[in-house]
Formats: sequence, C-alpha cells, structure tokens
Amino acid sequence: MGVWFLQKGAQFKNLFKRSLQYVAVLKGYTRILDEILKQHSVDINATDVNGETVLHLALTKDINNPTTCRIILEHGARTDVPDRYGILPLHRVTSTSINSKMIDLLLDFNADIEALDNHGKRPLE
Repeated sequence: MGVWFLQKGAQFKNLFKRSLQYVAVLKGYTRILDEILKQHSVDINATDVNGETVLHLALTKDINNPTTCRIILEHGARTDVPDRYGILPLHRVTSTSINSKMIDLLLDFNADIEALDNHGKRPLE
C-alpha cells in the first residue's frame, strides 16, 4: 500500500519523522525496502527525531538483519553519519555485541575502524 502512495508522488513521514523505508526496516520487509529504494527518490541518509538513519535502525539488536543492512548500504547509506548522540553505525554494532557479520559488512562498505565517536573512542575501544 505504501509503495502505491509513493508511486503517486506522496511523501510519508510519521510523528517521529520516519519515512516509509523506516517502516519497512522495522517490519522486516526487505523486498519492499529494496523496491522503495530502487524505484523512488528517497534520502537513504535522512534522519528521524533521534538523528538516526535507517542504517542506525537496522543495526539495532531487535532488527540485526544482514540482508536489510546490505540493501541499505548498496543504496548509498553512509557509514559516517552519527546519530544525535554522536554514535556512528560501526560504534553501535561493536557496543551492542551484534554478530561479526555486521561488523564485516560495514567494513566492506568503508566504515572507518579508526573513527572517533562523541567521547573520542574508536569502535573497538
């Protein structure tokens, strides 16, 4: 249904400034997410009220889906965008002990292993 609205030119953002791609990530709709990103002009690096991109969201313990993350990264998600707390995607993954596949995936898409967060720490510190 949401894809149909996008095809008609509608803009979707909920109360938390989350667009349709956020909903697809939250619900685990990887095929729909891929279709949205392929067929519609959406800003993959847009942030919600918490300063999170869809990549930040996809890297949470609750979602932790490598397929979803790969789709987001293949569509141009930046690995150097911090959330409002200064946390970068790679820092989030290493601080929450998500599996090493996610770390490898971010590194494959040029996440900086030496990047500093808002506390001056590197991802593995």
